[in-house]
Formats: sequence, C-alpha cells, structure tokens
Amino acid sequence: MLKRNGTINKLHQETHAYPDEIDNPKLHNFKICAWLQHETFNGKLKKFSIMEQTFKHKFEKHKVAFEAIVVIVQFQMENGQPLFLV
Repeated sequence: MLKRNGTINKLHQETHAYPDEIDNPKLHNFKICAWLQHETFNGKLKKFSIMEQTFKHKFEKHKVAFEAIVVIVQFQMENGQPLFLV
C-alpha cells in the first residue's frame, strides 16, 4: 500500500490495486510503474498555469479547458515526450 507523509493511504483501497507487500515481485513492480506513470501524467497536467490558478469562468468551460490540456499532453507523449514503459 502506498504511503504518503508517513501514513498509509487507505482511501479507495477497495477499488484501487495499490502495491502491497503480499504481491509477488513482478506484480508489485508493475503496480509501482503504473502508479508512477499516473503521477507523471498528473505532473505534466499541473505544469499548465491554468491548473494552478483559480478558474473564474462558468462551469461549462472547466471541461473544455481540462480536455484541451489533456489533448496537448497526449500529443506531447505521442511525439517525443513519453512517460516511460510499464
């Protein structure tokens, strides 16, 4: 199970496959790599200043802005800036 700030993250443990000490080494490594890819992708999203500032537009524009950022990051990943292989 992943630890953050020294505590075990029990949120969503019934629906998420967190790395666990009872996993065989191959499965444990796969889960760690998948988690790191997810965190790397989130980090790429957070590099956009729109994600750091308070969004002061109508709610409908939130989806458009977020999807635009995701498409840009996906384009970057497909054109020379991949996350890494699992």
